[in-house]
Amino acid sequence: MVAVLEFFSQKPESPNPRILYNMELLGSQPGGLLERKRAEDSLRERAAEAQRAATESETLAEIGRIISSSVDIESAYPRFADLAHQIVEFERLTIAIIDCESNRGTVAFSKTYGTNPISVEIGETFDLYDSVTGRVVRTRETILVSHEEAAQISTIAPLEGAEEQAYLATPMISQDRAIGCLILRSSHQKNYNEADISLIKGISNQIAGAAGISTLYSNMRAA
Repeated sequence: MVAVLEFFSQKPESPNPRILYNMELLGSQPGGLLERKRAEDSLRERAAEAQRAATESETLAEIGRIISSSVDIESAYPRFADLAHQIVEFERLTIAIIDCESNRGTVAFSKTYGTNPISVEIGETFDLYDSVTGRVVRTRETILVSHEEAAQISTIAPLEGAEEQAYLATPMISQDRAIGCLILRSSHQKNYNEADISLIKGISNQIAGAAGISTLYSNMRAA
Protein backbone atom coordinates (compact mmCIF):
# COMPACT_ATOMS: atom_id res chain seq x y z
CA MET A 1 0.00 0.00 0.00
CA VAL A 2 1.47 3.36 -1.00
CA ALA A 3 -1.40 5.71 -0.04
CA VAL A 4 -4.68 5.89 1.87
CA LEU A 5 -7.92 7.35 0.51
CA GLU A 6 -10.40 8.24 3.26
CA PHE A 7 -14.09 9.27 3.12
CA PHE A 8 -16.04 10.68 6.05
CA SER A 9 -19.80 10.78 6.50
CA GLN A 10 -21.96 12.43 9.16
CA LYS A 11 -24.57 9.68 8.82
CA PRO A 12 -24.33 7.01 11.54
CA GLU A 13 -25.27 4.05 9.36
CA SER A 14 -22.64 1.95 7.59
CA PRO A 15 -22.25 2.48 3.84
CA ASN A 16 -23.98 -0.06 1.65
CA PRO A 17 -21.91 -2.55 -0.42
CA ARG A 18 -22.24 -0.49 -3.59
CA ILE A 19 -20.73 2.54 -1.88
CA LEU A 20 -17.91 0.39 -0.52
CA TYR A 21 -17.27 -0.98 -4.01
CA ASN A 22 -17.10 2.51 -5.47
CA MET A 23 -14.72 3.59 -2.71
CA GLU A 24 -12.41 0.65 -3.45
CA LEU A 25 -12.55 1.46 -7.16
CA LEU A 26 -11.65 5.09 -6.53
CA GLY A 27 -8.94 4.11 -4.08
CA SER A 28 -7.26 1.83 -6.59
CA GLN A 29 -6.74 4.67 -9.07
CA PRO A 30 -4.39 6.93 -7.04
CA GLY A 31 -2.35 3.92 -5.97
CA GLY A 32 -1.86 2.89 -9.57
CA LEU A 33 -0.87 6.41 -10.54
CA LEU A 34 1.66 6.62 -7.71
CA GLU A 35 3.18 3.28 -8.63
CA ARG A 36 3.48 4.36 -12.27
CA LYS A 37 5.02 7.69 -11.21
CA ARG A 38 7.61 5.86 -9.10
CA ALA A 39 8.42 3.51 -11.97
CA GLU A 40 8.81 6.44 -14.39
CA ASP A 41 11.05 8.32 -11.94
CA SER A 42 13.21 5.22 -11.48
CA LEU A 43 13.57 4.80 -15.25
CA ARG A 44 14.54 8.45 -15.66
CA GLU A 45 17.15 8.16 -12.90
CA ARG A 46 18.68 5.05 -14.48
CA ALA A 47 18.72 6.70 -17.91
CA ALA A 48 20.40 9.82 -16.48
CA GLU A 49 23.00 7.70 -14.68
CA ALA A 50 23.74 5.74 -17.85
CA GLN A 51 24.11 9.00 -19.79
CA ARG A 52 26.50 10.40 -17.16
CA ALA A 53 28.61 7.24 -17.27
CA ALA A 54 28.75 7.36 -21.08
CA THR A 55 29.71 11.04 -21.05
CA GLU A 56 32.45 10.43 -18.50
CA SER A 57 33.91 7.53 -20.52
CA GLU A 58 33.85 9.54 -23.74
CA THR A 59 35.47 12.54 -22.05
CA LEU A 60 38.25 10.45 -20.51
CA ALA A 61 38.93 8.89 -23.91
CA GLU A 62 39.04 12.36 -25.51
CA ILE A 63 41.50 13.55 -22.86
CA GLY A 64 43.70 10.57 -23.65
CA ARG A 65 43.59 11.31 -27.39
CA ILE A 66 44.47 14.99 -26.91
CA ILE A 67 47.36 14.31 -24.54
CA SER A 68 48.83 11.44 -26.57
CA SER A 69 48.66 13.35 -29.86
CA SER A 70 50.30 16.54 -28.52
CA VAL A 71 53.99 17.06 -29.19
CA ASP A 72 54.12 19.65 -26.42
CA ILE A 73 52.00 18.47 -23.49
CA GLU A 74 51.92 21.93 -21.93
CA SER A 75 50.01 23.24 -24.95
CA ALA A 76 47.40 20.53 -24.38
CA TYR A 77 46.80 21.32 -20.71
CA PRO A 78 44.16 24.07 -21.27
CA ARG A 79 41.97 21.84 -23.44
CA PHE A 80 42.52 18.98 -21.00
CA ALA A 81 41.33 21.17 -18.11
CA ASP A 82 38.21 22.21 -20.03
CA LEU A 83 37.31 18.58 -20.66
CA ALA A 84 37.92 17.62 -17.04
CA HIS A 85 35.70 20.51 -15.97
CA GLN A 86 32.83 18.99 -17.95
CA ILE A 87 32.69 15.87 -15.77
CA VAL A 88 33.96 17.03 -12.35
CA GLU A 89 32.98 20.18 -10.50
CA PHE A 90 35.89 22.43 -9.54
CA GLU A 91 36.98 26.05 -9.64
CA ARG A 92 40.68 25.46 -10.07
CA LEU A 93 42.73 22.65 -11.58
CA THR A 94 46.43 22.54 -10.75
CA ILE A 95 49.19 20.21 -11.93
CA ALA A 96 52.32 20.12 -9.78
CA ILE A 97 55.47 18.27 -10.90
CA ILE A 98 57.95 17.19 -8.24
CA ASP A 99 61.75 17.07 -8.07
CA CYS A 100 62.76 14.41 -5.56
CA GLU A 101 66.39 15.56 -5.46
CA SER A 102 65.55 19.09 -4.33
CA ASN A 103 62.40 17.98 -2.48
CA ARG A 104 60.45 20.73 -4.21
CA GLY A 105 57.43 20.93 -6.43
CA THR A 106 56.71 23.17 -9.41
CA VAL A 107 53.33 24.33 -10.68
CA ALA A 108 53.33 23.08 -14.27
CA PHE A 109 49.80 24.25 -15.02
CA SER A 110 46.88 25.93 -13.29
CA LYS A 111 43.52 27.13 -14.56
CA THR A 112 40.70 28.88 -12.73
CA TYR A 113 36.99 28.77 -13.57
CA GLY A 114 34.80 31.53 -12.20
CA THR A 115 35.92 34.14 -9.71
CA ASN A 116 38.69 33.09 -7.35
CA PRO A 117 40.95 35.52 -5.48
CA ILE A 118 43.69 32.96 -4.85
CA SER A 119 46.50 33.15 -7.38
CA VAL A 120 48.66 30.19 -8.36
CA GLU A 121 51.42 31.11 -10.79
CA ILE A 122 52.70 28.63 -13.38
CA GLY A 123 56.37 28.02 -12.62
CA GLU A 124 55.90 28.75 -8.92
CA THR A 125 57.92 26.39 -6.71
CA PHE A 126 57.21 25.19 -3.18
CA ASP A 127 58.65 22.90 -0.51
CA LEU A 128 57.20 19.39 -0.56
CA TYR A 129 57.65 19.02 3.18
CA ASP A 130 54.31 18.99 5.00
CA SER A 131 52.43 19.89 1.82
CA VAL A 132 49.49 18.09 0.26
CA THR A 133 51.55 17.41 -2.86
CA GLY A 134 54.30 15.89 -0.74
CA ARG A 135 51.83 13.71 1.13
CA VAL A 136 50.20 12.53 -2.07
CA VAL A 137 53.41 11.53 -3.84
CA ARG A 138 54.78 9.82 -0.72
CA THR A 139 51.66 7.76 -0.04
CA ARG A 140 50.53 7.43 -3.66
CA GLU A 141 47.00 7.85 -2.36
CA THR A 142 44.27 10.28 -3.31
CA ILE A 143 43.52 12.82 -0.60
CA LEU A 144 39.99 14.12 -0.19
CA VAL A 145 39.57 17.11 2.11
CA SER A 146 36.22 18.64 3.03
CA HIS A 147 35.66 22.31 3.83
CA GLU A 148 35.72 21.51 7.54
CA GLU A 149 38.95 19.48 7.34
CA ALA A 150 40.70 22.06 5.14
CA ALA A 151 40.38 24.64 7.91
CA GLN A 152 42.56 22.41 10.13
CA ILE A 153 45.42 22.08 7.61
CA SER A 154 48.15 24.69 7.82
CA THR A 155 50.10 23.89 4.64
CA ILE A 156 48.37 22.80 1.47
CA ALA A 157 50.89 23.97 -1.13
CA PRO A 158 50.56 24.87 -3.90
CA LEU A 159 47.19 26.11 -2.66
CA GLU A 160 48.19 28.53 0.08
CA GLY A 161 45.24 30.47 1.45
CA ALA A 162 42.72 27.80 0.42
CA GLU A 163 41.69 26.80 3.93
CA GLU A 164 38.02 27.45 3.13
CA GLN A 165 38.12 25.16 0.11
CA ALA A 166 37.21 21.53 -0.46
CA TYR A 167 39.71 19.76 -2.67
CA LEU A 168 40.91 16.51 -4.18
CA ALA A 169 44.54 15.65 -4.81
CA THR A 170 45.71 12.51 -6.58
CA PRO A 171 49.19 11.28 -7.56
CA MET A 172 50.38 11.23 -11.15
CA ILE A 173 52.14 7.90 -11.67
CA SER A 174 54.41 7.30 -14.67
CA GLN A 175 56.42 4.09 -15.06
CA ASP A 176 55.61 3.15 -11.47
CA ARG A 177 57.03 6.44 -10.21
CA ALA A 178 55.14 9.35 -8.68
CA ILE A 179 56.04 12.39 -10.79
CA GLY A 180 53.51 14.90 -9.57
CA CYS A 181 50.07 15.69 -8.28
CA LEU A 182 46.75 16.67 -9.85
CA ILE A 183 44.66 18.91 -7.60
CA LEU A 184 41.05 20.03 -7.95
CA ARG A 185 39.60 22.65 -5.67
CA SER A 186 36.09 24.00 -5.05
CA SER A 187 35.00 26.87 -2.81
CA HIS A 188 31.33 25.93 -3.11
CA GLN A 189 29.57 24.01 -0.38
CA LYS A 190 30.13 20.80 -2.30
CA ASN A 191 32.32 18.20 -0.67
CA TYR A 192 33.84 15.67 -3.03
CA ASN A 193 32.73 12.04 -2.86
CA GLU A 194 33.85 8.58 -3.96
CA ALA A 195 32.53 9.08 -7.49
CA ASP A 196 34.68 12.20 -7.83
CA ILE A 197 37.69 10.28 -6.52
CA SER A 198 37.21 7.62 -9.19
CA LEU A 199 36.99 10.28 -11.89
CA ILE A 200 40.08 12.22 -10.81
CA LYS A 201 42.09 8.99 -10.75
CA GLY A 202 40.97 8.24 -14.30
CA ILE A 203 41.85 11.77 -15.40
CA SER A 204 45.29 11.53 -13.79
CA ASN A 205 45.96 8.20 -15.50
CA GLN A 206 45.29 9.80 -18.88
CA ILE A 207 47.92 12.52 -18.48
CA ALA A 208 50.58 11.03 -16.18
CA GLY A 209 52.46 9.07 -18.84
CA ALA A 210 52.87 12.01 -21.21
CA ALA A 211 53.72 14.33 -18.33
CA GLY A 212 56.41 11.92 -17.16
CA ILE A 213 58.00 11.75 -20.60
CA SER A 214 57.90 15.54 -20.90
CA THR A 215 59.58 15.90 -17.50
CA LEU A 216 62.26 13.39 -18.48
CA TYR A 217 63.07 15.27 -21.69
CA SER A 218 63.18 18.57 -19.81
CA ASN A 219 65.63 17.12 -17.30
CA MET A 220 67.80 15.73 -20.11
CA ARG A 221 67.93 19.11 -21.83
CA ALA A 222 68.84 20.83 -18.58
CA ALA A 223 71.62 18.33 -17.80
